[in-house]
Amino acid sequence: MEGEIQTIFNSKIEYNSNSEEFYKDYWQKGRVDSEDLSKQKYNAILKEFFPEGIKNKKVLEIGVGGKGGIIVHLKDENKVCGIDISDSAIFFAGELGLKVQKANLDTEKLPYENNSIDIIFAFEVFEHFANPQHAIEEINRVLIDEGILIISTPNPLTYHWPRLFYPQLFEKKAFKEFLMINGFDVAMYDDFMYSNSYTKVSRLGAEEKVWSYYSFAQKICSKDYNQLYIQGNYFWEQINDLGLRTRPVEAIELFRKSYLISGNLKAKLMLLLSLIYRLINNDVDEFFLLINELREEAKINNENKDEILYTFIMCEIELSKHNRSFFSTEDISVFIDELLKLPEKNSNYISNIYENYEKLKEFHNIK
Repeated sequence: MEGEIQTIFNSKIEYNSNSEEFYKDYWQKGRVDSEDLSKQKYNAILKEFFPEGIKNKKVLEIGVGGKGGIIVHLKDENKVCGIDISDSAIFFAGELGLKVQKANLDTEKLPYENNSIDIIFAFEVFEHFANPQHAIEEINRVLIDEGILIISTPNPLTYHWPRLFYPQLFEKKAFKEFLMINGFDVAMYDDFMYSNSYTKVSRLGAEEKVWSYYSFAQKICSKDYNQLYIQGNYFWEQINDLGLRTRPVEAIELFRKSYLISGNLKAKLMLLLSLIYRLINNDVDEFFLLINELREEAKINNENKDEILYTFIMCEIELSKHNRSFFSTEDISVFIDELLKLPEKNSNYISNIYENYEKLKEFHNIK
């Protein structure tokens, strides 16, 4: 096509957080391409993530760009909308019959109602944000429950200009966790990558040859306490070489959300356990509130007594890693004795504690 639309490769404007100024003329007419590589790329993406196609959906693309993005291929069978910060991108998209609104997702809200969008696409755009947290919160707000976000980010080992902000966020694991803590169930696609010519490739042995990472993220339903619990457990299980939890803050937030939605005992117990990482920093109020509630529940509810006592002991084991303690030696002796009296069906609690049993007894001077 004569005058193929391209991004600029150099700019006289210093790259900073003023994205509106920087991207104003980011798109321009450039060299001629022999084939429509963008169309090939988007067709492959749609086939991969939506093999049955997309029809009768409200679809938003963030960062449409000057070539009409993916929504230009979806506009005939869906209600499509787009946003971009670049005046030049909006102009060129308009020439393709797309109405793209201007919005700065570093600071502004998306111009859509809560829970109003079925599918959102955001390709190679998050690395351009100075405030990606604001952007992901807005995406979560406008998506319906269980709505879908397809997002791609550049492998940090590849050249991708301009990108200056938060490079570590775009490590594959880090970005997945960024989406998770913001309310998404995420699948990362290791075997669905594109080279910089957007030729589909199979799984590659050398990561430095991978151009982009693709994520299929689904907004967690506001009432899905079980998925929030699963996400919380994912962060709780992040442990370093010293056996210390590295992501307890995220675990706390997710277990709390799960418990507040459901009142579920297992979520409450995991919230208590994770709160010991606030306890050791003298932030005690929430821990004390829960521990007192659970002490009373253990007195009157024999059915759940085993789970509660088990969690109390696990709290003490976790605290001992920091050379700290909460329960008295007498308490621990009672908890262990009561657990040893439990029916056979609860032997899994004993086996889970067993590897720490001697250390715990030694820590509390129990004979």
